[in-house]
Amino acid sequence: MNIDSHSTDLIFAEEALVWGDPKNVRMFQENLLRQNLKRVAIQHPVYSKVIREDKIDISSISTFADLNRLFPITTKESFLSNPLDYVLTPDLENPKDYLIWDMTYTAGTSGEPAPVYQTTFDFKALLFAQTRMAGLRGMTSKDKIFNLYPLAPYPHGGWIRPSQAAAVIGASAVVGMSGSTSSVFPIIRRFEEVVDLVASSNPSVLWGVPSYVLKILRELERRNLKVPDLRLLNVSGEPCGPQLRKHLKESASSITENEVFISDSLGATELQFSLVECPSGNTFHNPVPEIAHVSAVDENGQEVEDGQTGKLQVTHLNRRGTVLIKYLLGDLADMDFNPCQSCGWTGGSIAKHLGREGKFLKVRGQMVNSKLITEWLETSELILDYKVTISNEATTGLDKISIEVATKEGSLSSEDQESLVKQLSDIAGLRVEVSETPFKSIWIPEDGMKPKRLRDLRVDN
Repeated sequence: MNIDSHSTDLIFAEEALVWGDPKNVRMFQENLLRQNLKRVAIQHPVYSKVIREDKIDISSISTFADLNRLFPITTKESFLSNPLDYVLTPDLENPKDYLIWDMTYTAGTSGEPAPVYQTTFDFKALLFAQTRMAGLRGMTSKDKIFNLYPLAPYPHGGWIRPSQAAAVIGASAVVGMSGSTSSVFPIIRRFEEVVDLVASSNPSVLWGVPSYVLKILRELERRNLKVPDLRLLNVSGEPCGPQLRKHLKESASSITENEVFISDSLGATELQFSLVECPSGNTFHNPVPEIAHVSAVDENGQEVEDGQTGKLQVTHLNRRGTVLIKYLLGDLADMDFNPCQSCGWTGGSIAKHLGREGKFLKVRGQMVNSKLITEWLETSELILDYKVTISNEATTGLDKISIEVATKEGSLSSEDQESLVKQLSDIAGLRVEVSETPFKSIWIPEDGMKPKRLRDLRVDN
């Protein structure tokens, strides 16, 4: 079939994603893949060169298995080194589809941000993605969404997309407008002002980074301010494990009489949408398999079987701005393309997200698994928030690990501190320093778009 911006065959019927055969979903995606490769071979600065120099016969690529066998992977380093080379040149037959609508920047915890371009075609696709995401979260036109993402120093989807989601589903939106105060324009609200605005606007949905949402909830609780209509917390930007969920629910229950649900999601700027948590389980569904194929691959770039761990890989199927093929996000995950056992979704799901690769750091000559440290901190009932810093001692210059923690009670006893030092030192394999910091100060929106849980400040890094 002819796939262009005017085709009604671009999207699935809703029932095809909930009760459809996964084989049909894959066949649909592979048809889009073939169409996309034709565009890429002519219009993509990087991939057209790869196809030409490697003598890749794109007509022989009919399936994702063919793609993984014949096409090279795209690393994050390659994209970040020259992101403009990953933007399609316009197709003269459909020039309006290629007008740049906006750009958003990656906001990783390290390195310089890179732009991802959306054209008019892409922007409408992303609005459609928001309708699917809202459906999975249970949001409707009756909701009032409060956007708690900070205004970043550069365009970022976390701050931009919630308001667009409200627009496309017909809901109302309020924006907290926290963020860096470095601007010469007095537009940023202080934390206390954001809390006041949440209380006075009485939203039904709070949407933001989970640790910051928790800060807002606890301050509302402390000041005995109520949000009667609150019923949903949309969170993303950092892991939201069982303990953090427990703290969120406990604080939310004190400011509303509604049962409050938590909807977690896994997003990436390179995707421009998020994989949304199933309402009845812990899997994360790809809401728009019409836009991107998300898979897990082994060391040879081949898709692993369902339930096996692999590297998360993204292939854009239907974009006109930034287009990435076999792009490694840098995460490890288990994928599942079977119908979801809870809701029947067949668009592909992350069954288990295992976080980033490369969690080992060399400290004082030995390898330290920082992931074990952060996982332990995230599952401790005592700890609300934390920050791990690796730095050089002022006098000796030797490496040291310092951990700042915020506790639920706000007062760390000497016994608890000794216990934390012992347990964390055992995990690290060397002694760590532990100190207590007020909850509101561990991470604030002025510090950036995402919390930096692990900072390596050593002079040789």
